[in-house]
Amino acid sequence: MKRRAILTVCFLACASVVLAAPNFSGSWKINAAKSKSGGQFPLPQKFDRKIAHTEPVLQVTTTRSGFQGREDFTTEAKYSTDGKETTNPGIGRSEMKSVAKWEGDILTIQSSASTANGDFTVKERWSLSSDGKTLEVVSKVAGGFGEFESTYVLDKQPE
Repeated sequence: MKRRAILTVCFLACASVVLAAPNFSGSWKINAAKSKSGGQFPLPQKFDRKIAHTEPVLQVTTTRSGFQGREDFTTEAKYSTDGKETTNPGIGRSEMKSVAKWEGDILTIQSSASTANGDFTVKERWSLSSDGKTLEVVSKVAGGFGEFESTYVLDKQPE
């Protein structure tokens, strides 16, 4: 009986963590006035995200332009917020290996890739405002080109 009570408490505690996790689902656009780019790269002219989030799966489609002189281009990534490693397309023919996990109500995503120009890492911290209308993504990027930090503030778009 005591064992069942302990298991029930553990289950409820774990379930409440999952239920309390922010949901990032929706369409998002960069708020350039509130965002800042670090390092040598300016903010993209366009940065839109469509996110489908059903714990533990996070699917992200990002469309951006103005990055390194490029026209619009779209990337897709899929993460597992339970700490399982995922693999997504990277730059050129590289692959990004990523681990996403919750730290309280902050989602952290740590990614790494090897490219023809060397290895690099990206550490992201995603946080959702209390009203669910603003998503802040702080990214720390490091590689042979140096290190920089960017903050993208994204506004949720009406459905």
